[in-house]
Amino acid sequence: MESVARRAAGSIDMRAALAAMHWSFGEEEKAEEYWEWACTRINSGVLREGGPAIDGCRLYKDMDWLARIRRWPPSMVRKMDDFLNLRKGSEL
Repeated sequence: MESVARRAAGSIDMRAALAAMHWSFGEEEKAEEYWEWACTRINSGVLREGGPAIDGCRLYKDMDWLARIRRWPPSMVRKMDDFLNLRKGSEL
């Protein structure tokens, strides 16, 4: 995933997934760095003229959206939920 994040530097999806993965490995600082990058450094911009600017991280806080729309595997959805709720432990 790290190499994909380097090649697709503007991918919020990959950086959010890396944040969840690093959190599950107990690498809190690295997880926070990836999350901060996805939330503040990637400008997802305005999708249509006159429309609102999209918050890079807002949708990634919705576990249903991650599972149904982004089609993240259940293990990664759990890891993201753990990260957002500052829980340890879903390393499966």
